[in-house]
Amino acid sequence: MATALSKSLARMSLAPLPTNTSGPASAVPQTPGPRGPASSSSNSVSVSAALDSSGNVQLANISARTAAFLASFDPWVADQRRRMAERKAEHGRQVNELRDKKRQLEKMIEDCQHKHTDLQRASQKDISEAAALQSEINVLQSDKHERDLAKEDLLDRVRDRRDELRRRREELHRRHADRLSRAGRRRPELECYQEKLAMTVNQNGDEALEFVFTHLNAADWTQQARFTIDVRRSAYRVTECEPPLANLNELVDYLNKTRGTRGSGGFYTFLKHMRAGFAKLAKGEP
Repeated sequence: MATALSKSLARMSLAPLPTNTSGPASAVPQTPGPRGPASSSSNSVSVSAALDSSGNVQLANISARTAAFLASFDPWVADQRRRMAERKAEHGRQVNELRDKKRQLEKMIEDCQHKHTDLQRASQKDISEAAALQSEINVLQSDKHERDLAKEDLLDRVRDRRDELRRRREELHRRHADRLSRAGRRRPELECYQEKLAMTVNQNGDEALEFVFTHLNAADWTQQARFTIDVRRSAYRVTECEPPLANLNELVDYLNKTRGTRGSGGFYTFLKHMRAGFAKLAKGEP
């Protein structure tokens, strides 16, 4: 650019300056003198010389100024180009940095989104597991409540059964004491029965008595007959009878109907009928 400007100014310095005949008279100094042909010619030469000298001075000034301008303009242009190149390079570096940061930010955003998705899934899984655990806890609590109720019911039943067993033991002890008392009072009577009826009485367990009769057959006084009676219940019951009697049920019914009476009724009469039945069988009578 500076070289083209220098060439243009050089061409301008070589071209002749135009003469201005219509310009003001003050532009060229004039000397007074007589007018005539010689004077006009001399004046024209003087004007031309003055104009040539003034144009050369102006052209030299312009050339000097142009050279000075170009001398300072070329470094300025070079400096501006350097600065522009530096700015362009800096801009490119900044753009690359921004692109790198953008990629990093996009990568971070993507990672954060993945983490957010993973956290949401984990949170949803935790919520589902917590709900399942709470449901199991509710079921266990309900089962525990039912077991507690069943336990309380069983404890109540155990307490009731213990109370019942205690009452039964007390009742058994009372009955046993009553039997012992009655047995003590009736021992003379029992001994009389044993002697009269030729029998012995054995205790079979806690609540049964075995009666054994002898002297049933005159041909064999050692021949025996026996029966076992259960006295635990309010109604007597014969559990064993050897030999069996055909009218055993009738005799037991009679015993239960006349229970507690004396004389012609009661237990003594039942024993006499039992012995009579065994004696008939021992003698072979129907």
